[in-house]
This record gives sequence, C-alpha cells and structure tokens, in this order.
Amino acid sequence: MTASILVSGLAQADDPAGGLAVARCLRADMPDAEIIGIDYSVRSAGLHDPVFDDVVIHRPWSEFDTPSLKAFFEPRLDAGVIVLSTLDLEGYWLSTHFGNHDAVLSPPADAFSHVAKPPDPIPELEHIRTPRTMDIREGRQALHRFLRLIGFDAWIKGPFHQALRVTSWEDFDRTVEQLRHHWPYDGVVVQEHVHGTHEAIAFCALRGVLLDAFGIVKNDMTAAGKTVAATRRAISSADRSALAAYAERLGWHGGGEIELVRDGNGTLWPLEINARFPSWVDGARQLGVNLPGRLVRALRGESPREETVAGSGFVRVQLEVPVREGYELLKPLILRSDEPLDSAKTAFNVRELARHLRQGGELPIRKVEPVPNDDTFPGSPLGRDVARALAVEGPTPRRELSIACLDDRIGCILAGAREAGVEAVYSTKTNPDLRVLERIHAHSMGVDVISEEEYFAAKRIGIPASKIVINGPAKSARLVEAGAREGALIFADSLGDLSRLDALSGRCLGLRLRPVGVRSRFGMPLEDPSAVISILKEIARISPASIAVHMHIAHSSTGRNRWRGLACAVASFADVLSRESGLPLAALNLGGGFYPDETTALFNWLACAPFANVLALSSPTRIMVEPGRAIAQPAGFVLSRVLEIRETSDARDVVVDASIAEISEADHLPHRIVGIAGDRTPYVLGYGRDRLLGRTCMEADIVAARIDLSKVQRGQVLAILDAGGYDSSMEFRFGRA
Repeated sequence: MTASILVSGLAQADDPAGGLAVARCLRADMPDAEIIGIDYSVRSAGLHDPVFDDVVIHRPWSEFDTPSLKAFFEPRLDAGVIVLSTLDLEGYWLSTHFGNHDAVLSPPADAFSHVAKPPDPIPELEHIRTPRTMDIREGRQALHRFLRLIGFDAWIKGPFHQALRVTSWEDFDRTVEQLRHHWPYDGVVVQEHVHGTHEAIAFCALRGVLLDAFGIVKNDMTAAGKTVAATRRAISSADRSALAAYAERLGWHGGGEIELVRDGNGTLWPLEINARFPSWVDGARQLGVNLPGRLVRALRGESPREETVAGSGFVRVQLEVPVREGYELLKPLILRSDEPLDSAKTAFNVRELARHLRQGGELPIRKVEPVPNDDTFPGSPLGRDVARALAVEGPTPRRELSIACLDDRIGCILAGAREAGVEAVYSTKTNPDLRVLERIHAHSMGVDVISEEEYFAAKRIGIPASKIVINGPAKSARLVEAGAREGALIFADSLGDLSRLDALSGRCLGLRLRPVGVRSRFGMPLEDPSAVISILKEIARISPASIAVHMHIAHSSTGRNRWRGLACAVASFADVLSRESGLPLAALNLGGGFYPDETTALFNWLACAPFANVLALSSPTRIMVEPGRAIAQPAGFVLSRVLEIRETSDARDVVVDASIAEISEADHLPHRIVGIAGDRTPYVLGYGRDRLLGRTCMEADIVAARIDLSKVQRGQVLAILDAGGYDSSMEFRFGRA
C-alpha cells in the first residue's frame, strides 16, 4: 500500500524548519508516497515546493484550537496516515493527544521535559561534559556570580526555542527581557559559551530502538546557528551504543538531533537536544544516510533502501520555486518594529502554541525549586544594623553605613591576605567616606589614592605614606612631589605621565601596564613594541633604584579565569622588564574589582601554583591587591520608601523614592533588596516577576528587576543593600523635591 505522510514545519529563510528537508528525503526514498505539507502560516515558503503532493494551512498558532486540530489528525491517523512533525512543541502536542498511535513519529510526551534546556539526561558519548547552566529563577545575585565565574560569556536560552548571546551583565538584563518577550514563561536558562568546533548528530529510533545516526562537523552557519555547509563526522561504535542506550531510556520514537561543540582539548559539550529531525537532514541523505526514509520504512515493516554516497560534505543552496497553483501571491510585507522581519520564523510562531500549552498546564518545562534566601543574613553584623535602621523613622532616601560589617570585611580580607603572603590595599575611590578610611587605618591597612584630596585625607587620618599607593592618570605635580618626598609608591599611567616622574630618581618607579588583548584607557600598552622600548628608555633616563608593576584590569569585568591568565602574563612581563632594565622588582600590584564572595578563591590562588611558579621568576618584595569593592560594597545600604504600586496582569511595578542617583550601579550590579517581616526580622526578597523602579523620569531608572515584591505595601521602607561601594562614591543629587 502506498504510504501517506503528513510533514509539518515548512518555514525557510535564515532559520528554516526541517519539514522541507524531511519531505525531500522521503520523496527520494519513496517516489510513489503521498506527501502532504502542513504549516500554520501562509508565509512559510516550503508550502510551494513541488516535493509536496498537497499542502494544508491550519489557522495560525495565535488562533490555536485543540478540538479543531484533533479533528483534523484523528481520522487520518485512524486511516493509517503517518505524521512526522519537525516542530518541537507541535510534536509534544501530538504525543500528548495521540501517543497511542505508532504513526505519530514524535518521542513520548514525557521525553520532552528531558530535552528542555538544559537537557537531562544526555547521551553518554565519548569525551562528553555538560556546560555549566543556571536557571534564571535562581535570582540575580546568583546569576551575577555565575556570569563572573565564566567570564560574562554566555547564552540565554528558552526551553525549546531562541538562544541569544551575552558578554556582560548589562547585556544580560536587556537580553533576558528581549527573550522573555518571545518566550514569556519559566524555563529560561543561562549557559556558558564554549569555544570550539560546532558538530551535530541526527538520529532516528522506533519505540526506543535506535535505527541509525549520522554526524556532521559544521563548516558554515547562519546567524541563527543553522547549518550552511558541513562535512561528515564519523560515529564510533561506543557513541552508537551510547545513542542506543539513550533512545531506549527515553523510549525515543521519531527523529532527533544533538547539537555539540568540541573544544580545543577534544572534549564534547552538548548545547541542546532537539526532538525532531534537523533542517540539514537532507544533506545526510545525499551523503548516503536517509534517516527519515529509514524511520518510515521501519514503521511500515520494510527493509531500508540502499543509498549511494555522492560526496564528503554538503552545502545549502537556496532556490526559487513557482508559487503553488491555485494560491494567490502574498500581499506585500508591512515591516513592524515589534516583530521579526520573517513572520513565519519558528520561534515567533511557536510561542503562540507555547502560550496555549501553558494555559492548559501542559508546557513540558522542568520544575525547579526556588533558591532559598541567605539564612545567615538576619543574624549577621549587617543584618542587625539593617534591622535597627529600618526600625528608626527618618527621611528617605537615606544612606547608611554598617561599621560592624565594615570591620568584619576588613578583618576577613586581612586574614586571607596574610595567609596568602600578599598585601591588601584599600582603593579609596571605591568609597572615600572618612568613616571608611578611619576603619582602614584602625586595621593598619594601606590605601590607593588618585587625587591630592584623597592623599592628604589619608595622611590627616594618620595613614603613613609608606602605606599609600598613588595611581591614576595625569597626576598633579604637587601630588607627585609630596608622594615622592614622603615615600609613597607612585605608578605612571601613560608614557606622558612617566616622563613627568623625575622626582622618583633613586626611588621606586611604578609602571601601570595594559596587557596584550585588553581594551582599556589605562596603562601603557604592551602590544606596541615601540611603547615597550620607550618605557625602557624612560626608566634609564629617570634612573630609579627599583621598579614596580601594576595591572589595572578589574576582576569583576573579565571573570575569574581570564583575570588569572592576565595576572600571570603581567607577572611574567614584570620579570622581563626587571631583567632588561637591570633593576629589582620591588612590587607587583594586581589591582582590584573583586566582589566579596571572590576573595577566598583569590587568596587561595595567589598562594599556590600556577601563580606562585610565575612569581618565582621575579620574586617581588611586595605583592599587592586592591579589594576595595569587596570591603566597602556590602557595608553600605540605602533606605527607600515605597511611593506607588502599579499592578499589571502578572507582575508589579513598585516605585520608590530612591533612584539611580543613589544606586548608580543598578545597571551593572544586582543589589539585594530587604523587607521587614511581621516579627521585625529583615529578609532578602527573592526571585519574581516584579520591578523596583526609581523616582526619576528616566527610562533606565530601574533599581531591580525580576524580584518578588508581592508583599510590599505603599509607604513601606525597604533597604537596598550592596550600596557601600561605587554607589556611594558616585552618588549625585537629581530629581529630589
């Protein structure tokens, strides 16, 4: 009997669905089969391809109607028609309603929750590891920490569609909102970016039995990651066994694809698993493996057809075809700024189906437990000071400083520094409040300054010049003269700055350097050979007794691993500079930008290999770090009163009398927001869908997003934490009554 097959997913353009490729595979394998194309948009170009004997255009997903669609599929399945979907969520819907029909070639409904990002389990292929991934419901502080750990290079992914890359925290917030516009449901994750070669494996299975698989290495891709050119990737017997075990475990029924990256060490990293054939599956057919044909023949109890290999790889070529007879040409496309150019794009259309499934409680997204708040906060020094401040009536917004928290942070930093054998210096610009400097002096800690005002303030408090580091561009002559005379460590920020440091003759001369590959306005560039020659000439001219080297690269902006690599590179170059100049290296300053939760790992790394091995080359007498943010940031907070609550359909916008004038780092740093419980105990507000908005008439004045403000009331005072660093030093008066 002639096979009758329904194939869906006919969108093309830069992000094609796989239906047209599947239909071509089936036509090559079964020339006499009746192949009917299905789609939900009149703009899907694949509708007009002559590979289809007929086409069906359903109502768009925005008008999705379960009874009507069931009425279409049910009699056809009962008549023996085969249904092969290439749209993930349509396949899930089919398996949910027609899973008892073997002719529905989609995995079982419960398998879809296992392939939602991040997929779990994954096939145990050789040399495979799972990229680090975090659910966005885990909260902004945890996400910020995760992004710092991986160097702010990540992908924001919807559970089944859409993946957008971010390279900074500022990118992250904007990108999450962009993605949630098209995927406004739970299940959005952050996944580390893996550098390497893109690969993929397509496979097919019937009732949990693997039939065949085909692998490729991608040689070219579209911006959406779709394959444009590829060569064949051999699949080992061990990998085939792993795929077979995976198909059996999930009871796989239909086509599938595993997208991978192979890094420089040969390790495989799975990016996602798709419960359908990929759009490149016809390329595999032309190289000798017709997976859709193999699948349908196995379902019909027929032996696979012999294939011939036409080449070692394939390329994608776009072709024009006549509009299907009887169909009117489309009206001209009216471009709108609030939707994609290609209105047939899968991610845009399928979100309407996702909305329908979610309303019915059917969306196959893995549930996660909300991350609990920090239980140590109420009893901590900071927690006690926040509770006392919230209990006192007073004007708002009001900035507060927890001296107890400040002392606790300084003590922890100094203990870690002593253990690592390094010197911690407070960067005054982080927060120049005299109360902070007094506590720094009380703990016998040094400071880093960038102006006359900061230098002389430190001296008035009693900090000796030997514990002061002078940095920054274009230092005044008075500052250089005083620092040189009194024994401060002075660093030149540029060649011009270096040429004005004659006062350091016979003393220690500091050089702030910019590592190769770093974009920064600070430091003398190492990638320019002429600059390095000029540095050596200036050293010879000034004739100092020793040199010091400083790296001004914030740990917070590069992420841990890249910062460590830069620190090792600068330490190695400092050794070269010492040998070439014939002068001892008196100090190595690695700069700052450390968050409070990073200092333990920092000091552990400074005390052990590989950094200790690098230092053995130059053996400076002083190794310095500047944990200003790690000290001051958690010790300050701002009290702010709720002015207005705006209810939306599924969230709240809460306006407070604080703003980016007081919380200038709102866009760069997620601040913890604290409310007060009925027993007067402060608690950190967790993840939610709400926003905390500042008082000013500026679009960017968003103090916090994705936060739970459901219990907040008008007139209530909240505490905005983590505001003791640059939020304090950069505060300005704007928009106050």
